[in-house]
Amino acid sequence: MATENTTLTVNGSTNTIESGSSFRDTVVNAARDAGLGKFRVILNGSEIDPADAPATLDAGMSLEIRPYEVAGNCN
Repeated sequence: MATENTTLTVNGSTNTIESGSSFRDTVVNAARDAGLGKFRVILNGSEIDPADAPATLDAGMSLEIRPYEVAGNCN
């Protein structure tokens, strides 16, 4: 029986991650490892607010972490 993979993409690199893991811890650790202080989380194609984040990663979830870009910042 095949199970759906849970994936996490950061800086264009996609990895399979274990479902059932803490959503928050997985996201924060991956963002820190990528050197991101501020970031956005895209879950299954839609940006989510931290308050809307699930407690755990479920099979088949697709996560992406993107840098948070401040409008008007030309640096």
